[in-house]
Amino acid sequence: MKNRTVSQQRIVLVDEATASLSVAFEDGVIVFNIRDPLAITHGFTQIPFRVKPTEDDVYSVVRAAAHYYWHLHRTSKERTLKDEVTVEAFKLVEISDEYDDDIEGNLLPDGPNRIVDGVADLVADDETAYGLKITNNMDTDLYLSAFFFDNSDFSITPYYQPATSAGRADPSVPAKQALTIGYGDGGVPAFKYYLREGQDLDIGFIKIFLSTEQVDLSHIRQLSPFNPGGRNAGIGKGKPKATWDTILIPIVQRKAK
Repeated sequence: MKNRTVSQQRIVLVDEATASLSVAFEDGVIVFNIRDPLAITHGFTQIPFRVKPTEDDVYSVVRAAAHYYWHLHRTSKERTLKDEVTVEAFKLVEISDEYDDDIEGNLLPDGPNRIVDGVADLVADDETAYGLKITNNMDTDLYLSAFFFDNSDFSITPYYQPATSAGRADPSVPAKQALTIGYGDGGVPAFKYYLREGQDLDIGFIKIFLSTEQVDLSHIRQLSPFNPGGRNAGIGKGKPKATWDTILIPIVQRKAK
């Protein structure tokens, strides 16, 4: 299956060398091998799930993969906003309230920016918390949505979407200001990562959609096709009419040393 970055998502049978995903029959079950360079560059080559060799089971995964890769790779041709926004990722630590032990402490950044050369290499122990700081260096207000793309199960989870009232939303990041996600007053929980049984490494992606106007991207969210009741994919909508751009950050997740 080859990824598409044009008008709509499609499932296309191509040569394995140019595919994003390949399907193989091994030991009586179907396995899914990753061919997308964004993932295999970091050593991730196979989905850690198997399905029965039935049409329904295989198609549900391939359909979810088409939705996943379409939104993972889609971006604006102009790329005018990306270079005007700074994204930082931090490990977070809890600072307890010194006056009341019953009040849950605040999470604050600890240490340097974890994004190095465009990639965040993080500990996946289901305990360490992480957050983002997104700085708008422009003189123009920006709206943004952020999603986590899990390459192990093709789920797409919203990390941040603008709050709306009566169908309208305030800018996510006003000009010359910053938005924190996972800590501070952003109103979004911190992120924690984990490895599935048998995994020493996992790869996912944080993708940030930027726009000069409000855009509803809630249809991007997707449950994993490997979870009961989760075999769905949203309907892909057209690109925003406003100026828009994207930032993609590979998240490499490793065992704690």
